[in-house]
Amino acid sequence: ARRALLAVPFVGKDCPSASSEFAHPDVAIGLSLLAYRYEGLRRRDFALLLKLLRAEMEEERGPHARRPTCLRWVSWVREAGGRVATAASPGRGSGGNGAEDGLEELRGSVWPLERVTTRDDHQTRQLWELLRHSPSVVRYYLFEHVFPTVTGLSDSLLSCTAQELGSTVLFDRRLGFSGTPSEVLPASMGAINYERGCDARILGTLLNPSVVTEIEVLARGWEPEGLLRRVARG
Repeated sequence: ARRALLAVPFVGKDCPSASSEFAHPDVAIGLSLLAYRYEGLRRRDFALLLKLLRAEMEEERGPHARRPTCLRWVSWVREAGGRVATAASPGRGSGGNGAEDGLEELRGSVWPLERVTTRDDHQTRQLWELLRHSPSVVRYYLFEHVFPTVTGLSDSLLSCTAQELGSTVLFDRRLGFSGTPSEVLPASMGAINYERGCDARILGTLLNPSVVTEIEVLARGWEPEGLLRRVARG
C-alpha cells in the first residue's frame, strides 16, 4: 500500500525500484508532494477521493449547499476556473468536439457534489480532467488520506542504548561480529575473542609490494583533513 501511494526510488529512467522505498520519512513526504503536484492525481486516486468526499458529506447535516464538504467542493471547482451548478441550472457534461472544448463547457456548469457518483465513468473522467492538478485537491488527498494511511504514529516508543542491547535485558545469549578490533562492548558479553593472526595478515597485505605499488611519505605536521583531500584527488 505504501508504494502505491508514496514516491519510490528509481534505478534509472522510467525504471522504478522493484521493492525499495525511501527510508527517511521527510524525504518520502517531500518527494511525494512534488510527484503529485507535478503529475496530478491518477484516475484511481481521484475516484477514491470522490468516495471519501461523498462519505463525509453523508455524515454531515443540513442543506447540501451549506455542508462543509460541499462548500469545499465549490472552492475546488472555483480554483479550477469553473462554477458549480445550482438547482435551477443543473450541471452538464461536455458536448464539445474536442477535449479542450468539452472541458471549457464543463467549467461553465459543474455538477454539485451530491450529484456526483463514481459509478458514472464518463462523469468521473470529466471531473478528473478538471481537478486533477488543483493544488487544493492534491493537498487534501495527501494530508487527509495518503499520509495518515502510510505514516502512522505510535503512542509509545521502545528504545534502549547499545549497552542495554548487548546485555541480558532482551536475550540471554548474544553473538556479535566486528571488523574493527575494539574492547568497547558491554561488560556482560565477556572477553573478546580476537581472530588469531588477523592483524599480522592486514599488515602483510599493506606491506606487500605486489599489492601496494606506490608509497608516499607525508610531510611533517599533516592533518587528517589534508590526508583525505589528497586521497580524494587521487
